[in-house]
Amino acid sequence: MSHSGLSSQLIDLDAAPPLIPADYRAPARIHSISPAIVLDCLRAGWCDYRQARTYGLLFSAFYVVWGILLVSSLFALNVAFLVFPVIAGFLLVGPIVVVGL
Repeated sequence: MSHSGLSSQLIDLDAAPPLIPADYRAPARIHSISPAIVLDCLRAGWCDYRQARTYGLLFSAFYVVWGILLVSSLFALNVAFLVFPVIAGFLLVGPIVVVGL
């Protein structure tokens, strides 16, 4: 059995591209949070709401009124199958419209 043809089939590893790209960055480390941190965030949000109740109520009223108008319009136009996509878009665009961006 001859091994002379085997050397022509070997790959030169020094000429091969690196397995890890030069600009590779390790993925971000995911930190776990405790229930205490979540409760602290909820307390801070509640405190913010209590300091600016009018703003929070107007923001909520915007969602309720425009949501009802959107759904009612879709049913009136006989395109009820669009309710879920329109509401999903409204939930994404609504805050931007309210803030005025």
